[in-house]
Amino acid sequence: MNWIITNAPNASAAARHIIRATNVLDHAITTDNRWYTPLTDIQDMLDLTLTDWALGLAEILTTGLGTTVINEDGQECLFLTIQPNYAPAD
Repeated sequence: MNWIITNAPNASAAARHIIRATNVLDHAITTDNRWYTPLTDIQDMLDLTLTDWALGLAEILTTGLGTTVINEDGQECLFLTIQPNYAPAD
């Protein structure tokens, strides 16, 4: 099934996958009293080529959909600046 993020409708497929994985992992780790998702955890969850990963992440960072922060363990993490709203694609 194809889907879009209605508040980021022009996001590429790679960016959508990264956003979705980050959103899923964010909800999983907040129950452990952790607030940021390490980039390595997001990348491990996805089956993207290194090129798609890099381009998708760059798109997220340059369009303001997310930013990187360092967590309490010193890991580089992705913090989404939007709460994704999902809908089926036409």
